[in-house]
Amino acid sequence: MRYLTRKPSGIWYFRYQIPKAFQAQFYNRTEFKRSLHTRDYQRAALLALKLELELRQKIADPKNQFDSTQINGEPVLVSVTTKSRLQESKSSTGDLKGFTYEEVKKPSIELEDVIASYAKEKRAKNVGESSIKDVASNVRLVHALIGTTNLMEVSRDDVMDAIELLRSLPKDLNNPRNKKYFGGMTVLEAIERNKELGLPTIIDVTAARYIQRCSSLYSWACRHLELPKNPFADLSTSIKNNDTRDEKDRKKPFSLVDLKDIFSHEVFTLGKLGSKPRSRHKLNYQYWVPLICLLSSMRPNECCQLRNVDVQTIDGVLCFVLSNEHSSQSLKNKTAKRTIPVHKQLIALGFQQYLNLVKTEEWLFPELTYTERAKFYGKVDSWFRRQFTEKMALTKQAKSFYSFRHTFIDFYAKNGGIQPIHRQLVGHLNGDITNDVYGSKFDALALKAEVDRVEFRGLFEKITPWIAL
Repeated sequence: MRYLTRKPSGIWYFRYQIPKAFQAQFYNRTEFKRSLHTRDYQRAALLALKLELELRQKIADPKNQFDSTQINGEPVLVSVTTKSRLQESKSSTGDLKGFTYEEVKKPSIELEDVIASYAKEKRAKNVGESSIKDVASNVRLVHALIGTTNLMEVSRDDVMDAIELLRSLPKDLNNPRNKKYFGGMTVLEAIERNKELGLPTIIDVTAARYIQRCSSLYSWACRHLELPKNPFADLSTSIKNNDTRDEKDRKKPFSLVDLKDIFSHEVFTLGKLGSKPRSRHKLNYQYWVPLICLLSSMRPNECCQLRNVDVQTIDGVLCFVLSNEHSSQSLKNKTAKRTIPVHKQLIALGFQQYLNLVKTEEWLFPELTYTERAKFYGKVDSWFRRQFTEKMALTKQAKSFYSFRHTFIDFYAKNGGIQPIHRQLVGHLNGDITNDVYGSKFDALALKAEVDRVEFRGLFEKITPWIAL
């Protein structure tokens, strides 16, 4: 019996039940399944008929007796010994009238069960809660594209189809500012809607991250839950390799003119900070977070999630110690766990006095709150977008808050080149296995000297020290 089925993604699949008498010659498979890679029913029906005809011809042709052959690129071993077996095949498969939509029941390993077990183990290993949630969120989205929650049903073809859809996924789909476009829609509906809107879609590196997280979960399930295969294996790398954009072009560093425009804002020159509506407490993050990111290479959320205990004196040097020890903290990767000395310019602007102000608080920036979507960065992102991104048209220039980090890195690139000590500061591997595996880490004093080298001519002259605000 043959089936033509459609996944929620819209992709049609051909499935053909192999007659029992011939299953031994098909390596004991009970059915033949292929993605038709089309959402058009008429084309799918024609492709399915072609595949079925090819299958029948291979079964019926006496020349294929015990021959190894291929059907649609797949090796099969076909044996036809008697007329009765051929007749049994024909009577089992029926005539070529229409297609049924009946599904064949298969063993099940359910996605939510796997996520729950995976999360339990990761928590026991002190993996940050936000990192676990990121994996779960990405994996759920990919399975929504595939159209099944049963890991046993997911094939390599399913994954390839999902990758095609991922590349059409609107950027920042769940951001509140996109609610007017995609609110209440499923992910597939949002993709279809965006074909009309033409809003930016995620880049290949982001799509690769979705697939890599799925692969990690499936690999874990293969080891612990007897999942027979990982259809996501090795695909994330191929996605990254297909991204032809230069890494440096994705987010550009700020120019000195950009920096002077940003830091001439009244927050930095006049101390006109925002405040909480009820308590009227000043929103000190508006002053400190951009300055810290510029002078440390921190990613936005790395800075926003700092606790007071993460600012430590090491060998007489005041340092930021980046970690994910708190359940709400997360880091991009292992190399992001690092120590960064506090730049001398931050000290001059009153950072030590600010520390004294918030020393009884748990978080360095207590006005910032955690959300699952934006982590601790949400309020900073909204404020920076209103005050700078939109007014300076930064998006069109491939610039964003992340450009503070790129500006810090760019300083070293233009002033003697990036060395292993700089890679340690910014949380990058050296790309040299000897250095990465056997090289010793630089101490706080050496790091301090390199951090204090970073300067931007004339930038800080008009910035009012925080202690004078």
